[in-house]
Amino acid sequence: MRSLARRLGWALLGLTGLLIATTVLTARSGDPRLWPPDAGSPTVEIFVVSHGYHSGLALPSATIAEAANAKGHAALGSVARRFAQFPWIEVG
Repeated sequence: MRSLARRLGWALLGLTGLLIATTVLTARSGDPRLWPPDAGSPTVEIFVVSHGYHSGLALPSATIAEAANAKGHAALGSVARRFAQFPWIEVG
């Protein structure tokens, strides 16, 4: 029994070390060109909304409608038209 516990301990230690090494070796910094946006460039404000046990993204309904029309996404355009009277649409 002691031998099994020892082997499990070493296996757990090895897996933890592998996880740490993988995290360190694959870590990359973010792209500084993404934030902050250039002055005068078009931006869209979105919100991350917390509901305690899950979260959602709130996007402007006008922006969703524009994107749906520009890309030809009929289903997304239908959602944007259905909720056009609301300024924000939350997806979560």
